[in-house]
Amino acid sequence: MDRSTHSVLVLGGGVAGMAAAKTLDTLGISVHLVEQGEHLGGKAFDWACMATGVCQNCGACLSAELADQMNNLKHTTVHLKSSISKIKQNNERFETTLNDSASSTILTDAVLLATGMTAFDPAKLPDLGYGIYDQVITTADLNNILKQERLKEILPDTPSPSIAFIQCVGSRNREMGRDYCSQVCCKTAVRQANKILHSIPDAQITVFHIDLQVIGKEFRTQAADLKSRVSLLQGVPGKILSDHEKGRLTVIHEHPETGARTARHFDLIVLAVGIGPCVEIGEIAKQLDAKPDQWGFLSSSSSLPKGVYTAGAAQGPTDILSSRDQGIIAAYKIIQDLNTSPETKQKSNIVVLGESKDSGRICQSLAQDGWQVLQLDTGHQQAAEIPGVTRFSSTSLHSVSGTVGQYNLSFTAGEQNHSVKAAAIVLASDAHMVSDTGFSDSDKIKSLNQFIDIFEKTPDKVPKTVAFWLDRHGQEWKVSARTCLSLAAALAEKGKTAIIVMEKMLVHGIEGQELYDAARHKGVRFLRTENSAQITVTPDNSNVLLEMNEATLPGIRLTLECDLLVIPENVGPPVNASETARLLRQQCDSEGFLQSANVRHRGVGSPRRGIFFVGSCHDETDESDLKREINAVKAALVVLTNRDIKTELLPAIDKNKCARCLTCYRICPHNAVTIRDNYQPVISTDACFGCGICVSHCPANAISVISESGSVSSGKIASETVIFACDRSGALALGSAQDLGIFSEKNAQVIRVSCAGRIDEPMLIEPLLNGAKRVIVAACHEGNCRSVSGSSFAAVRSRLIVEHTGLNDTAIRHLSVAANEPVRIAGIVSAAGSGKEVS
Repeated sequence: MDRSTHSVLVLGGGVAGMAAAKTLDTLGISVHLVEQGEHLGGKAFDWACMATGVCQNCGACLSAELADQMNNLKHTTVHLKSSISKIKQNNERFETTLNDSASSTILTDAVLLATGMTAFDPAKLPDLGYGIYDQVITTADLNNILKQERLKEILPDTPSPSIAFIQCVGSRNREMGRDYCSQVCCKTAVRQANKILHSIPDAQITVFHIDLQVIGKEFRTQAADLKSRVSLLQGVPGKILSDHEKGRLTVIHEHPETGARTARHFDLIVLAVGIGPCVEIGEIAKQLDAKPDQWGFLSSSSSLPKGVYTAGAAQGPTDILSSRDQGIIAAYKIIQDLNTSPETKQKSNIVVLGESKDSGRICQSLAQDGWQVLQLDTGHQQAAEIPGVTRFSSTSLHSVSGTVGQYNLSFTAGEQNHSVKAAAIVLASDAHMVSDTGFSDSDKIKSLNQFIDIFEKTPDKVPKTVAFWLDRHGQEWKVSARTCLSLAAALAEKGKTAIIVMEKMLVHGIEGQELYDAARHKGVRFLRTENSAQITVTPDNSNVLLEMNEATLPGIRLTLECDLLVIPENVGPPVNASETARLLRQQCDSEGFLQSANVRHRGVGSPRRGIFFVGSCHDETDESDLKREINAVKAALVVLTNRDIKTELLPAIDKNKCARCLTCYRICPHNAVTIRDNYQPVISTDACFGCGICVSHCPANAISVISESGSVSSGKIASETVIFACDRSGALALGSAQDLGIFSEKNAQVIRVSCAGRIDEPMLIEPLLNGAKRVIVAACHEGNCRSVSGSSFAAVRSRLIVEHTGLNDTAIRHLSVAANEPVRIAGIVSAAGSGKEVS
């Protein structure tokens, strides 16, 4: 079916809406993107970069990048400062009237509601002093302050200001009908606290929380690092008082050791506000005959009419990266339902690597969509046959070569050697689960999986009292915590005594909060400890004794008796993660799991096109996460087979100049260079991202980009300051700064580059020879470069030129900057022009 005859209304110009529009546009479907604000980007557009020299993976910069990309879409019409006046379904099409200057009417085949979120207004809780005391702000306010570089302006002139974060303001509040976890608040507070400490190292920060939700890729590492530098106090104050000292505020809190009520004084208090649905979504849902859930979200449990879809915070509380994925997935579902999916995929093989049940799930889902699936199972167990899936068991991968669309994999299955071709590769192996209870000689202490086996196969052998000990091996994994909650609730329903011992209860989102509330309602008992190391376990022949300091009863040592103690497995990276990463030429994250934490390629992608990650091999995933990741892979595969490749933007190798040194093959971060006959390297246009790193590294100057033709050469110098700006960071930040009126190209000559890694030595030196006084390389923060090491290459190159030439160290400077740091980059350029040091 001709996709160009279809059109879709996307309501909301935030990350989810823009991601959906980009996906639909790529596949030739007309899109009307409606945004009531003056610019695209949604709430994320206003958020600050949380990088502290290294990217903290918040993803806020992606909003500005997506907004920039909307300008280049062929089939998308953007309606700014517009809202919905009326919308109705008529003969399977939707007629929408806009509140805009022309009262436009749009006819579309589908409607995507990506209306975003509304932050809770803490003025509804007057005891917290928001709107009463100037020193009480929200996390949203703090984001604006950080983005505007005004943090020190709002704090007293002291090297160690005292700052408090109060979590769950407008979340997990039954009295206000907001009895769900907003998911994002804990990560926001942790990153903001880290950002403050980066700027003011001696700041005294306290975080008051109910249960700090430490969940997600590399966030454990971030939270653990911060734990040694801030005070984390369980329990949130209900009232903020004016301090007797001018300009300070007081909260009353229970002392964690004595239990006595104690006063703490702060210079600034930050309220971590929860999120709810966009206020307009209720009226829109009513016109579409859609039924929101009890909190106003159009979640998976909501009733949606045919042709209506949701993504992002319209579905429920979600973060930026998940919103982007949901937008892409919604676009994919629309394509399927409009019967416009491409047919070329019928001829393609997809290889799925992994021994887990997750790999079986994705194999089945891909096969149902018509892909020819090859499952390389490292396990030895027999598995049920899946139609459309060819399974190899007991496999060992030896090599992976080629690029997207034409991968070559060599492996053994049993004792036989095999070689297969594939369009793409999906990694879906299990995380490594170690049943380390520490009491292997006791049959009264079981791992979680051992208990599940008993519970499912011999339920009559489950004893009267069962205790689940979370956080025994450190921060518990979300799926383990939810499994324990579900099991404890099931035991309580059967009349047994179920107890959960934990440091923090991971609820995370609506589903997790509902599980927790249901368990409490059914009589599950919860005991909290400040430190699991303080728990003493004594098993004997009849039961298990646990002695612990209960966090809510300071100074009292409790003794808990149970018939069986269940300890979840210690979760770690897949046993073969490092070797698999080496074969695929991919990075692991800081915790050893597959896939780097780089937000440019998450949730399921990688810098090497056609390589994807699903399940616990790369991140914490529960059932809903797994479904989302599988759908994200399927959506990405459809986009891969239908991209419009602009070869004029990509580098090419001149065979007559090529020395066949293979530098390009080794240096390419996207593995887009393959080796042909006589060691001739060739760049695959399907795999190339156009970063230009190979161009700047080629010692024979044999690689060039047609479209550049001098565009990255400095040419005539029009300013004393020349800025080489990365397309995805520095250039966007400077563009925003220009829109704000705080930067003008009269102050500096800006030369956009595809990636900072494209910049070579002549490009840096030539402006100085032609009259410029300084060259600034505005590149991505470490860990945020789409081409992995492009920013790092530029930083090293800049430093070495200064060292080897004797230039003043202000002549060539490397600056790490994000797209959402316009004030920072404008200030640096201004300071450089005044002869001040660039930092």
